[in-house]
Amino acid sequence: MGVLLHIGNSLIITALLFFLTMMSFFMRAHFLPRRGLVRLRRIVPSRVRARLSGTVKLNLTILQLQRS
Repeated sequence: MGVLLHIGNSLIITALLFFLTMMSFFMRAHFLPRRGLVRLRRIVPSRVRARLSGTVKLNLTILQLQRS
């Protein structure tokens, strides 16, 4: 049961992180001029992807540590 709960918690945390990054991205994009927006579109997705994969890897390692 504890492992299932932990998976749920990590999913919620990942979703929150994703939501926060998207919100900050939209806020930045909203206040920037068009040229900056195009530049941001190129830069941000890779950062978001890196952060998401990082959190997923972290969650997986935590799960593996709990099982052992």
